Amino acid sequence: MKWLVTAVLLVNLGCAGMANQQPRSELPNPHLAATLSQYRGPARNGLLLRHSVRLRIPGRSLDQTFSGIMRFDHNGQSVRLVGMAGFGMKIFDLSISQETVETHFISPGLNRINNLSEHIAFCVRRIWLTPQPEIGNGFRRIEDTAYMYGIHDGQHVEHEYLKETLTATRSLGPDEYWEIHYSERMADTQEPSRIIFKDSHGRYSLDVRLIEQRMTSS
Repeated sequence: MKWLVTAVLLVNLGCAGMANQQPRSELPNPHLAATLSQYRGPARNGLLLRHSVRLRIPGRSLDQTFSGIMRFDHNGQSVRLVGMAGFGMKIFDLSISQETVETHFISPGLNRINNLSEHIAFCVRRIWLTPQPEIGNGFRRIEDTAYMYGIHDGQHVEHEYLKETLTATRSLGPDEYWEIHYSERMADTQEPSRIIFKDSHGRYSLDVRLIEQRMTSS
């Protein structure tokens, strides 16, 4: 089954990615510092998103698309995530926060994969739940692009802003190497409508496209 092959490969590969250069500290002007330090992404509490996810692994000739429904709760600090294969068949159902993951359902075909819920949670946290660093952790600016740095779970994390809008997040190591690009955003909610996740050596990429968004009762 294609979705089972996809899940196994995701677990084997992990979510490792692209490293960038080490931060160089500078002092931002007061207006920019205040703007960036207050940025926390779109208001997401109660937001329901439906995505199409395309996984590509060139070295294994794999190009597979699956879908997922995600609901943000607790002021956008946690998500309920349901993954689906073809014909709407549910393959997992998880609640994920920064600290915990609760498994509501895993397809019997996936039960034999060790720590599957943790692997999925790792990716979700990096793409949607990664905390923004404070301005004092590290800052540099190149023309219209600003970079803020912080430490999260022992990893150096870089956030890139173009004209005060978050456009990328990267791990600078020492153990995690990945890069996420938020290349497009919805005009009304500023929710990313396209997200590209890449690893450091081009072993695989995730192309996440937003299909639907709507607010539900909190």
